Amino acid sequence: MKRIPSLVPGLFCCGLALSSATAAAQSAVDRVDALNARCEAAREARLAPIREQKIAQCEASPNKPEAGCRVFYSTYGDNSNHANGSVVRGQFYGLPECVAARKATRRMNNGQDF
Repeated sequence: MKRIPSLVPGLFCCGLALSSATAAAQSAVDRVDALNARCEAAREARLAPIREQKIAQCEASPNKPEAGCRVFYSTYGDNSNHANGSVVRGQFYGLPECVAARKATRRMNNGQDF
């Protein structure tokens, strides 16, 4: 009977450990993605009526093209940039869904399980 070199079983075990660690990391990423999707859905629910109100106000103004108002306010409340390049945080990131997503992202990035 031929004997298997001791290096082969060790490599096999390392491969199994790496694959399970990769699966766990992917699972964490999937959970954070789901939390972020819930956050964005909650933000959109809050922002949609405000955007529609802004569009209606813009369209009621004289000399404003309807399409221009809709395009301009379609991203109202999202992250934007100052002229100096700094980021202006969007609205409604304080919702419970967004706070949970932010905490989960921090835990994942710090290597903690959640």
